[in-house]
Amino acid sequence: MKNYLLLIIMIIIFGLSWSVNKVALKYTTPANFALLRMILAIATVLLINLCHKEFRTDMFAFKRIFSKQILTSIFVLGVFQIGMFMALGNMGMHYISSSVAAILAYTTPLLIFPISVLCLKQDKFLSFKSIGIIFGLCGIIIILSSASGHSWLGELLLVIAAFSSGISILYIQWLQIDKKKLYSGYTYQLIVATVMIYLLFNATNFPGTNAPIHLSLPLILCGIYCGALATGIGFIMLSYLSAELPPAVLSFSLLGVPIVGSLSGVFFLGEKMAFTTKIGFGAIICGLVIFLLNNKNKAVIEVID
Repeated sequence: MKNYLLLIIMIIIFGLSWSVNKVALKYTTPANFALLRMILAIATVLLINLCHKEFRTDMFAFKRIFSKQILTSIFVLGVFQIGMFMALGNMGMHYISSSVAAILAYTTPLLIFPISVLCLKQDKFLSFKSIGIIFGLCGIIIILSSASGHSWLGELLLVIAAFSSGISILYIQWLQIDKKKLYSGYTYQLIVATVMIYLLFNATNFPGTNAPIHLSLPLILCGIYCGALATGIGFIMLSYLSAELPPAVLSFSLLGVPIVGSLSGVFFLGEKMAFTTKIGFGAIICGLVIFLLNNKNKAVIEVID
């Protein structure tokens, strides 16, 4: 019961972080908030690691962490799963609502399935999962096709962010690395991600990249929620639940994150969803449900919020 209560709390934390992130963008630029969020996450995780004996031992086990396999994994996860996901997500939410961003960001399993089949030989195209993939991809196409102007760019950036996260998941599945070893290097992944975010924003010269940050109480509170609570403590909760709950239960439960994220944007921020967007939203959720119901032995949704 304790684990499932923790799971519900984690889903709510991750889901609400999308609305909080959108609010933060009213007070600063996407680049500034992404970097502020990462700095607060690093400080939080580092503090927890230093206060917890086992975490502290794992974090400073340099001989293991800096082995070729783990070092490469830290780089891949830091760049693709956290850095690019966070940067592209903030860029995208500069143009679109948090309710749409939340659902597009969790299309990762649908986007990486073809690569999983072709490269890792883990699945077959002619399987029941393919029905879920078709539903989900149709939903993505419907949402993208109904957009116009900069909103189309924002939605595309979120889809690319979801695919970027998928690349790291496929890489870890290919190497079959023990997750506990990866979690011990989370602080280093966040540091790599912070550098990646800074470089990506500057490379693309995204609007407001080098603007000065003006700290205000709302911005600080948003940063604490998204950085310290969601990206920092939330990930530690996820790593704990990954070891305690069956992969299928965890993956299926994490579908609640985009649902909470989308509903919070509609109810708390007053965001509107076009009729075609609602159809696309429904198709994506149906696709993910069908896919996960036929993927009972693996956790295919990983989140860093």
